[in-house]
This record gives sequence, structure tokens and C-alpha cells, in this order.
Amino acid sequence: MLRLVACTWLILGATTPCLAQEVAPAADTVVLKAGSQSLSKADYERLVPGFDRHAGAPLTSGDIRSQQAGKEVGRLLALADEAKRRGLDQEAELAALIKVRTYTLMANALLARLVAEMKRDEAGTRAYFEQHKHEYTELEVRHILIRHRASDTANGKSKAHPRSEAAAKALGNKYLAELHKGADFGQLARKVSDDTLTRAQGGNLPAFSRGAMSSEFEAAAFALAPGEIGPLVRTAHGYHLIQLQAKRPFAFERVRSTLEFARAREAIERIANAEVELNTAYFKP
Repeated sequence: MLRLVACTWLILGATTPCLAQEVAPAADTVVLKAGSQSLSKADYERLVPGFDRHAGAPLTSGDIRSQQAGKEVGRLLALADEAKRRGLDQEAELAALIKVRTYTLMANALLARLVAEMKRDEAGTRAYFEQHKHEYTELEVRHILIRHRASDTANGKSKAHPRSEAAAKALGNKYLAELHKGADFGQLARKVSDDTLTRAQGGNLPAFSRGAMSSEFEAAAFALAPGEIGPLVRTAHGYHLIQLQAKRPFAFERVRSTLEFARAREAIERIANAEVELNTAYFKP
């Protein structure tokens, strides 16, 4: 690193100090040598971002211009240089592994490029959102839970519960009939639900989106219209009666990055599936 030293200038009889300034080296200035390899400033700064935990060569220093970071990069280059001198890069097994890593890096780079393209295509992402809005929705529901001996709890099986599964199912259908006759869902939940976390709130659950609940509970809840009470649902926790109170699509900006990534993933799948041909004489079903 070049450095201008302090100096003084004579201006109308007065002296003015010159502040020391750092002058960055040119892009082609060699900043690191290891074995037979050398790296210019530009090459080093392009190379260092690849040194991360996913690549298996993490830098312990957060500052790429620290001597510690330079030494870590230099050590790896020196080892790679020695491996190449010994001809390890010509061994078939290692060459195949390098190819696979290259393919993976290229595929990941393509995904990143596609995500960047989707970020610039707001109109396309908004159209995608309109087509998939049902997937980006949150629900407000309340439920009544009827446990039995075989159902799970937060602490394991409800072995101490005297109710059999058959009895729990019959009881659930009894409560469902009462609700269809006009019983208030919240009041019934406060009275009979085995969910101690929501019973006092009339069975109200926190708002949730897809992937937050068990698949059986989620499928039943998302199939309902607001105000509708669904049929009895069996999950690992017991039997549930579910009433949908509200269904709200997410705001576009809340899920924009998720949508962009989803579009990029779909593009990846189209590209990958369209370009693959298998020799069925070799590959088995």
C-alpha cells in the first residue's frame, strides 16, 4: 500500500500540513504469492467471496484485506499448488469430483441469475402472485380438540387419558351435531375442548399459513369458507372440529421475495427437465 507522507506547503507565509493518504494499489498489482501462484488485487478480491462455509474453506477474518485473511487464502493456494505438482488433479476420481462441484456451482449460479431476473420483472411476479394467491394466504380459525389415549400431547402420548379413540370420535360427532343445530362454537370450545392453550379463548388459534399445521388440519382448514364449520378431522393430537373465521391473502410486498424465488425455481425445473434424455437400455425405471 502506497502512502503519501506528511508535508507542508508555504502559502502566503503560512505552513499547511498535508494529511497522510492511502493510495489503493492498481487492479493488476500482485498482492499475494503462494507456491507457483500469484494473485493480483483484482483476482484476490474476486476469489475471496468463494471462501465460505458452503465451499468448505471458511475465512476466520471478516476483513478480506487483513493479513490473517491473506494468509488463509495463501495457505489454501499453496496446498492446491502442491497437489497439482504431484498430479492429483489428473487422477480420475478427483477430476470427477471437481466436475461435479463445478456442475453444482454452475447450477447455483444459474438459480441466482434467474432470481435476479425475476426481481427486475415486477409485472411478471405480480401476475404469478394473482395466479397463486391461494397459496399465499393466512387463516384465522378456532377449533375444539377431543383427545384420547392414543393421541399425542406436547409431552408424548396421552396414556393417562381414559377416553378411547372410538369414544373420542363419537363425542366429536356429537359436538358437531350440536354446532349444526346452532350451538355457539366459542362457548362450546370453552366448555369441552381438551386444548388447554386455546380453550379459554374459545378455541381461537393464532393466524397461520400453509406449512404451519399438520397436513390433515391444514387441508381441512383451507377447504373451508369463512364462517363454515368442517367435518370431524383426525390428527395425531386427537379429533378436531374446525371453524374458519377469516381467510386473508398476504400483501404482495410481504411475499415478493418468496414469489421471485418460486418463479426462479420453476424456471430451473423447466430447464432441467426439458434438456434431459436417458438411454433406457442403460437406465432402469
